Amino acid sequence: MKILYLVNSNGDKSQHGAYKKILHEKECFEKLGHEVKLIVFHTSPIEFPKSDADFISLNDNNNGVLNKITSGRKLNKMVIDAAKNEKPDVIYFRDRGAILNFFDKLSKIAPVFVEVQSNVIEENKVTNKKRYILEAILKRSYYKSIKAFVCITNELYKNEVRYNNKPGFILGNGILKEDLGFAEKKDINNKINLIFVISPGLPWHGTERLIRSFNNAPNKDKFVIHIVGEEDRFGAGNDQIKFYGVVNDKQKLDDLFSISDIGVGTLALYTKEMKEAAPLKVRHYIAKGLPVIIAYDDVDITDSEYFVLKFANDDTDLDFTSIEQFYKRTNESRVKGNISQYATEDLLWLKKIEQLNYFINSIYDIDTSNTLRSNIDGNITDRFKGSV
Repeated sequence: MKILYLVNSNGDKSQHGAYKKILHEKECFEKLGHEVKLIVFHTSPIEFPKSDADFISLNDNNNGVLNKITSGRKLNKMVIDAAKNEKPDVIYFRDRGAILNFFDKLSKIAPVFVEVQSNVIEENKVTNKKRYILEAILKRSYYKSIKAFVCITNELYKNEVRYNNKPGFILGNGILKEDLGFAEKKDINNKINLIFVISPGLPWHGTERLIRSFNNAPNKDKFVIHIVGEEDRFGAGNDQIKFYGVVNDKQKLDDLFSISDIGVGTLALYTKEMKEAAPLKVRHYIAKGLPVIIAYDDVDITDSEYFVLKFANDDTDLDFTSIEQFYKRTNESRVKGNISQYATEDLLWLKKIEQLNYFINSIYDIDTSNTLRSNIDGNITDRFKGSV
């Protein structure tokens, strides 16, 4: 079938990781035999790399309220017209929040599936107060005409059905087969090296919590922390806390993985009232053979795995004595590359998109859906939510 993938984003630095994920999903759909058209749209200039997509932008930086409304309406019409011209079988939309008078029109062209990455209402409470007020008033009513949700976690799906009783599918983040590859450990010092890959300026990643915990740790002299994705806006940089900014070069990132003993995942999800997640960075750590530290419930990875150390999802300090003991327990597996096997078996994007493909097809034919429920493995069945 023909899938039209729509993304509403201007592509600032914090979105570049998300764009890579979008391209991964597109590639996997294509490997399953589908034709995929990707359109990225925004009123302001788009900063994404100009490849693998069509871009619709008004190049408008005027922030006046009336101008925003006028520009938004014009852009929406351009996207709707583009969607009509594509004549898709399915429209796949990456959620960024309210676009008024848009989804009703979009749903008349083809069934709309919305991929939900976050609790938009709670996230805007932290990052954009004006947007939060709008979202809190609308309560996701703009999605009443869509066909189904594709949510990164069970928690997000439960939140969405509070507002719109739609079927859903749980799609935790994955990795591409070509991203697999053990990062052989290279010793550069006599320290325990932690790597923390983040997007700039997002408080729920937990940079402040990590730095504060390190500074308060009685054994901090045994550690070096490598923070990738952000400059030192904290004034914390020294020989033991190193900032690298955004790293787009794959080889440079692989070099950093090679010198690292442990990967640090999301540490402050509580700041946007969430408990469950599926961060891309944690999957990449595992693919490279690193044990991981997390402070949330992962949709794919249980904290009973020997290579996972889980802390509370709150503002308490991380226990660096426990991290030191965790390093001692997992160091042999890190050196031998045993942890990478988990990514090979359970976290590949193609496997996840194949499962999503079953779900999308089931929307068209309820009998097919029932047949799939009885024949596919339990992992896939568990990901179907609602009345499909």
